Order: sequence, then C-alpha cells, then structure tokens
Amino acid sequence: MKVSFIQNERGNVLLCAVCTIFVVSLIAANVLLNCTARYNQASNQVRSWNEALYAAESGADIAYNEVRKIASNPASAFGASNGWATSGTTYTSGTTTFGTNGLRTSQTVDLFYSDPTSGNAWYRIRSKGISPLQ
Repeated sequence: MKVSFIQNERGNVLLCAVCTIFVVSLIAANVLLNCTARYNQASNQVRSWNEALYAAESGADIAYNEVRKIASNPASAFGASNGWATSGTTYTSGTTTFGTNGLRTSQTVDLFYSDPTSGNAWYRIRSKGISPLQ
C-alpha cells in the first residue's frame, strides 16, 4: 500500500515542531532570567549583611577601646570631643562613617554591673553596623 501526501501539507509537522521548540525556549529563557535576578538580589543582600557585620564589629572595637581608657586614663574616656554623649552611666557615640562603600556604625556603652567589694565594673557594649544595598 502506498501512502499518498497532499502536496500543500508537506512540512507541516516540521513547522509545528519548530514552533513548539520556540515556545519552550521562551519559557526556559524567562525562568532563567527570573532566577538570575533573584540570585543577584540575594547575593547583594548577603554581601550587605556581611559588610554590616564588619561595621558592627569595628564599632564594638571602637567602644572597647574607650572602655579600656577607663583603666589607664579615666579623664579621656568617652570624651565629647571624640563624639560621645553621656547620660548617667550610658555612653552613646555618634555615627561613624568609614570604608569605600559608606559603612556606618554607632555604639552604646552602659554600666552593666559594678562589684561593691572589688570595685570592678562590667560594661555592656552594643554596636550597630549599617551597609547600604548596592
């Protein structure tokens, strides 16, 4: 038995296959573009979080340096000339900006406990680091 083809229907399957491949390729490209955008956003947020952590640690180092001054030279510790404000036993610094990406840090140091027998004081240091999203 011989199969007969109608002359004007030749290549119809090829055209349908090409159209199907084109539609599937468009869907795959859209999914890839969406995933890439989300990945870039997430990686920027992780980078910014990491830099904010570095800024907070640097701020804690600055505050710890001021606490150490209490032992060696109490008159120079938490001075207003260094940007510190005093309210009772709480010391607050202004915002310090450093680095090439505009990192900012601010610190608060307060007297946590003072031992009446030894005279030793314990301080609590709270530092906040801020890094802008880029």
